[in-house]
Amino acid sequence: MARIKQLSKHLINQIAAGEVIERPASVVKELTENSIDAGATRISIEINNDCRDIRVADNGWGIHPDDIILAFSKHATSKLQDDLFEINTLGFRGEALSSIISIAKLTCTTRTKDFDNGTKVKCENSEVKKVETGCAVGTIMEVKDLFYNIPARLKFLRNSNTEFSYIQEIVQALAIVNTKTGFELKKNGKTVLKTTGQGDLAQTIKEVFSSDVVDNLKPVLKTDEFSKLKVSGMVSKPTFTRSSKKNYYLYINSRPVKCPILQKAVDMVYKTLIANGKYPFIVLNLEIPVEDIDVNVHPTKKEVRYKNTNQIFNFVRTAVEGGLQNFTEPQKIENKTENKPKS
Repeated sequence: MARIKQLSKHLINQIAAGEVIERPASVVKELTENSIDAGATRISIEINNDCRDIRVADNGWGIHPDDIILAFSKHATSKLQDDLFEINTLGFRGEALSSIISIAKLTCTTRTKDFDNGTKVKCENSEVKKVETGCAVGTIMEVKDLFYNIPARLKFLRNSNTEFSYIQEIVQALAIVNTKTGFELKKNGKTVLKTTGQGDLAQTIKEVFSSDVVDNLKPVLKTDEFSKLKVSGMVSKPTFTRSSKKNYYLYINSRPVKCPILQKAVDMVYKTLIANGKYPFIVLNLEIPVEDIDVNVHPTKKEVRYKNTNQIFNFVRTAVEGGLQNFTEPQKIENKTENKPKS
């Protein structure tokens, strides 16, 4: 019978990576969210090598040179202090970077405004090496050969076009809610998505999708000062529908989430307005006191729990109803030619 032994740090990180890093899109999500948390107003994402090479560059605060080694160790973060229910950032678990360097080769180049020179670290097999370098303020994360040391994981990846579609969905969701940040997504050197960061939701939706989408949306805004709730965004007219819920962009405190409560609130409003099998285009951001939700439900941080589920459901439902209140179906125009008397 085998004896019990302590697993190596590298193997522990690889096990954890299975929860945090499911596919290339997971890497993009974690690194881009770090850029947003760092106050970046410009984020550039480049994808190459069948989505196994990923570069995320930002003009955020950068990482202090004395913290850079610690940043790549497990459960090390600047975003969480003592209270797990006082979370105001997208990231907080301190798992992403340690997970990534256990399954990919990573180079990080970073500088804060307080230093004339920056720091470059190279990470492979959970080992980190650090040198001084010249660079601009901000951070560049370059991931190479994702899953190079876990060939079994590579077999489960879809083709590169499918994997890139997952990446594009992640970037779209983050760009829509972070309207003051300019995003650029490139695939093999070609720009696929670009936003200007003007701080206007309608303009951002137009840049991500099209003018046609924006022309068919109506604004939503509802606040409750007593409970400190606010929901804002845009929802489509009942005449503008989609064949799936793929265009449900739902957020809690600007965090993209998969929330059945918000989805059900939306579905109830549209139930009698659109045909079965059709769905609206939705962008809704619910702002709620951080102490009233729990985002530490799953490593991917996509799920949330509320203190008062019924209150949230009713609040969002009435907000969407208010947005559609002034909607009137377009009048049918009679065909004059058909009604003209025969000669």
